Amino acid sequence: MIENKRILSFIGAREGSKGLPGKNVKDFAGKPLIAWTIGSSIASTCIDFTFVSTDGEEIAEIAKKYGAHVPFFRPKELASDTSNIYDAIRHSILALENIGESFDYVVLLQPTQPLRTKNFLDNFIRSYFSKAKSEFDSMITVKEVDPKYNLIMRLQDGEYLKYFLERDQKIVNRQDLQSLFLVSGVAYIASVKKILSGKRYDDEPVLHYLTDELESSDIDTIEDFHEALKNFEILKSQDRI
Repeated sequence: MIENKRILSFIGAREGSKGLPGKNVKDFAGKPLIAWTIGSSIASTCIDFTFVSTDGEEIAEIAKKYGAHVPFFRPKELASDTSNIYDAIRHSILALENIGESFDYVVLLQPTQPLRTKNFLDNFIRSYFSKAKSEFDSMITVKEVDPKYNLIMRLQDGEYLKYFLERDQKIVNRQDLQSLFLVSGVAYIASVKKILSGKRYDDEPVLHYLTDELESSDIDTIEDFHEALKNFEILKSQDRI
């Protein structure tokens, strides 16, 4: 809890996975992959309730073993390849309210991103509350990308080129390129009110929190998995994880 606001962490882990089958329970540096995200959530002094939304019994058992709450299963219609994660989050918030667990904010944590560094979540959440004003009811993690991507162009009507990003004036010098950011997905926070209203975490206006390449590792394929293991060893050698 922070500023008398109750915070839920939502960890979504569907049973099916196309890119890397069984990735949520696959051993990663000695623990099931999902256990790393659960551990980060439980270690946070700001998060009040670590919740795993899943349709899989094995995932549920592992989640409980590592300290997460799994009071009910995600309905199958919200766990298909075409399901919207926001529908699952809204369903979970309302279902938790029905069993007496109400929250002011919800943090989304993806189990495929296991490399959150020490105190990351507390720093992330405290940063949000230090910046948040009434018009900013969410914050997402981002990583900076090369400003050269300002110069990306696309085909308009299949014929002529047009800059993908709108600009007020022609940019000549590289130093004039604006900073660009890519959503890194390490963590998201929003008011429950915003999510229940049908909005997304990244619906404007939204605050940002910068992450680096190592902690932004996202696992979707076996190649991603091996790369994340390498990044884990680097972070471990730096005593950051």
